[in-house]
Amino acid sequence: MGADKIRVKNIKLNNFKLKFGRRKGIIYSLLTLLLLTPSIILMIMYFSSARIEGENLSNKIRADDLNSFQKSLLEDLSRSLKISTQRAILYADELIATTGKPLSDSSKNISEMVLYGTLDNKPVPSLLGSGGSTCNTVSCWKENYTTIAKQVGFDLSVDIVSVSIKPYDSWNLNSSAEIKISLNDTGTNSSISHTVTQSSKVPITGFEDPLYIIETNGKVSRLIKKPTTTPLVKGSTGFNWSIGIIETDFGSGNKNKTFVTNLDLSTLDLRNFGSAISKNPASTDQVPFISNADDLSKLSNGDKVFIENVTYSVWSLTSEISSRSYHESYSGPSYLDRLEDKTYIADSRKGMPNAIGLVSFVDPTELGLTFKSGLSCVDYLYFSETSDGFNCY
Repeated sequence: MGADKIRVKNIKLNNFKLKFGRRKGIIYSLLTLLLLTPSIILMIMYFSSARIEGENLSNKIRADDLNSFQKSLLEDLSRSLKISTQRAILYADELIATTGKPLSDSSKNISEMVLYGTLDNKPVPSLLGSGGSTCNTVSCWKENYTTIAKQVGFDLSVDIVSVSIKPYDSWNLNSSAEIKISLNDTGTNSSISHTVTQSSKVPITGFEDPLYIIETNGKVSRLIKKPTTTPLVKGSTGFNWSIGIIETDFGSGNKNKTFVTNLDLSTLDLRNFGSAISKNPASTDQVPFISNADDLSKLSNGDKVFIENVTYSVWSLTSEISSRSYHESYSGPSYLDRLEDKTYIADSRKGMPNAIGLVSFVDPTELGLTFKSGLSCVDYLYFSETSDGFNCY
């Protein structure tokens, strides 16, 4: 009996130890789980944050790509405007040389060529691309960039509102296009949508002067170029232009002479002269003048000079006739006017912020037997058959 009691006690003891051990294991497991839970939560939060940051970074990269694409698109539009405008001018010069007829509306005609590659709805091969050359119209630019946008995963819509050709200054045209852009990245919902005007400054130097071609029936071809010499004198202010003969004797004035002095022009009666140049900074409203001139020692009695009032410079008239150079002008026709065979600035082009006109001087040796004596040597006055009573030669 005693042995049985002991066996029963041992069994109970073992059962207790087993139950206690199981409970102890559960407690340890719970403690371990409690200890690991913050780490697990932190890991979940970390990976979730990393995923969000990755998505944000990806979206930012695509947004940057979208902005870069738009910048590249606009820069390329400027290049396209410049190239197409230059080719349109070249075609216009060739057409005028071939037909002897001016453009009807140079701004409108060139705009049409730049936008569509046509003139009066007739194709211009040099703009549309032929013989392996590239199409350089603004319409082709639009098609090219729409295709490129698709290749990089963007949806591009461009509406060309208008193309405009205007004088920028005497030496450049302003070729501009107003466009509406809608650029979207469907993957990130990023988008750019606005209306913008992009411009390009197009030099006209090196092109033929159409006025000479038309007025001489193609006998004279003259390229537009800036002066190759330096001015004799430069001032800081002035009024109007003039050509004259240098005179330093105040008592020997006439309307063909340019009085040169160190005196204050506002104190002098200059009505006997055609123009004046002074080292003094004062001005006058009596005649065309340049004041605050830098070095009058370069001017000698009898010299024939051209007073130019855009840069307030005095040039040797003889040198400018022989060099066949052009000068900026407030009154001479602009390049666009010359394409229309105008000897003046059209009303639609007046009021520009910069001087837009051009002037050169007729060289009798260039015109040969067709030269008409007795007319002004100023090109636009000569071609309008105007006499100013001054003998340039």
